[in-house]
Formats: sequence, C-alpha cells, structure tokens
Amino acid sequence: LDEFIADCRKSGIVGEDSNLKIIFLALQARGLDQLVHIAIKSSSSVGKSYMAGEVLKFFPPSAYVKVTEFTPSFLFDYTEDLAHKYLVLAEMQGFEEDDIQYQLRTFMSEGVITKGRTVKVDGGFEGQLIEKKGPIGILLTTTRDRLHPENETRMISLSGDESNEQTRNVKHVIADRYEGKREVAPDYRRWHRLHNKIVNDKIKVIIPFASVLADKLPDNNVRMRRDITKIFDLISTHASLHRENRNRSENGEVIADIKEDYAPARELLIDTISESLEIAVPEVVRETVKAVGEISAGGFDQNVTIKQLQNKLDLSRTQVTRRVSKALRFGH
Repeated sequence: LDEFIADCRKSGIVGEDSNLKIIFLALQARGLDQLVHIAIKSSSSVGKSYMAGEVLKFFPPSAYVKVTEFTPSFLFDYTEDLAHKYLVLAEMQGFEEDDIQYQLRTFMSEGVITKGRTVKVDGGFEGQLIEKKGPIGILLTTTRDRLHPENETRMISLSGDESNEQTRNVKHVIADRYEGKREVAPDYRRWHRLHNKIVNDKIKVIIPFASVLADKLPDNNVRMRRDITKIFDLISTHASLHRENRNRSENGEVIADIKEDYAPARELLIDTISESLEIAVPEVVRETVKAVGEISAGGFDQNVTIKQLQNKLDLSRTQVTRRVSKALRFGH
C-alpha cells in the first residue's frame, strides 16, 4: 500500500491516503463473491472524480465500466459481461431515477437483476425473462451528503478532504506542474499485472480471528450485518496482496494475520464504519458544534448564522453548509 501511495504522488494526487487505500483494496477484491461498494462524497471542486479516475489507472480497463449517465434499460441491454467488474458512476445525479436506484440496490445485494418482458412471437405474445448476472461493484462520486438510505447501508462512504490545508497542497501541486516540475509517471502496467494475478489466481483467504472480531463488533445496529462483510473482505484482500509473506493452510489458503492484515484494515475503516453506525462523531462535526458554542457563548438556544460560522472556521459557505447538515444528522 505504501508503494501504491508513492505512485499516487507521482501521478499528481496529494493527500487522501486513507481514501485512496480503501478504493484500491476494494477494486483489488473484485474477484470475491460479493464486492465492496464505495461512495465518495464531497463538495464540488474537491477532486473526488479526479481521485477516482486516477486510482482506476492502476487497474486494467477490463476491471471496470465507466458511465456518466444511463437509462433504466441500460444494464439489461448492455451486451458485455458485467460479472466481477466495477460500475463507475461519475456524479450520482445522473442515476437518480427510481428504477435505476432499485436496480443498483438489487445488484449490490443479490448479485443479479432480472426483468420480465412481453415480446411478439409468430403473431402472438410471449413472456421472456432477462437476467443480468454479477456480482458487480459500485464506485460512485456525489456532492450529496446522503444517498438513498437503502443504498447508503450497502456502501462504504468516504468523505473528500475539504480542509484549507488540502486546498493549499493541491494549489502547489498544480503550480509545480506549470513550473515544469513533473514526476516520472508511474508504471501502471506492473499494477495491472498484479491485479490480474490476484483476480485470476482465485486464492482463498482464511481469517482465523473472524469469530473473535465478530464478538467485539457492536450488536445494537443492524447495519453491522452488512458492514462486517466489508471489513472481512478488505482484510482478505490485504492478506492476498501480501500472500508471499503469509502462512498457508494445508489446502493452500492464505492465512490472514491479525497484526499485519487486520490492523491496517482497522486503521482505514474505523472512522467511516464508526460514522456510518453513528457511534462516533466525525472531527468536522465536533469542530462545527464547538464553533457554534463559542459564537453563542455557550447559549445553544441562540441563533448562529452560516456567515458567522464561515468567519469562525475560515471556510467557504459550501463547506460550512455541509458541516451543519452533517451535525444535524448526528442530532446536534
């Protein structure tokens, strides 16, 4: 993963290490029976689509299908095989029809979608069943803070870095480009070979500590029934990437290591899983609530304007509005 991040720097991506690693591991896991689905959320101009596009360069074109917008019949009419591929949706606004939302949701959960239709045959009519098999993965970007609730629970939601520091770093990367300071581009072909090997070898990974981990994860939120699979899948993928340094079972399965595989996966997922389960308040929410308290001098019954928060936090109106929306969602 450190080599991957180093090559991301060469490609011009700055910061976003955790998000980059999660997307990378998710796509590496496309050979699994159930794929990991990712939603990248942030304000316009943060660079979420650019980040997703740059990560895709580390994977062969056979790993994904990029779509800007499609009609409700597209998935059924698409002639190529979609099984074990990622459907990359640029800006979720192009996929908001109810029929499309339902198809994506069903594909994510069941790995297959079906449609019945009536066609004219020999002067009469005949019912036909069209089936599109997966499983498929979803990688989408959106400016929305929340997705359809039934889709949201099936995905790992990542937030783009909207901090002033990140903006400053991005400006300097762009400035370096205009000054002719260019890194040598990564050798994407070696990453493509690695990915093809992982997918084609179909090596099974055993997680010997899975039951222990299951006991330690919370029981009081039904969403954990889905999230636990995402956790195990990223642990498995991390172990598969490092297969040459892992023990094997008698049957040749890779044995995941609690220190070398679980610990990195936990570090990557703890914030996003905790936020999705609403058992931890994001740092940006804590900062915003604290700012409200300071502006109102502790009198939380007083009105605080967006403009006041902008001045206090030194952020744009869009950034503050998103923070306030998230704080309200957490019950503040």
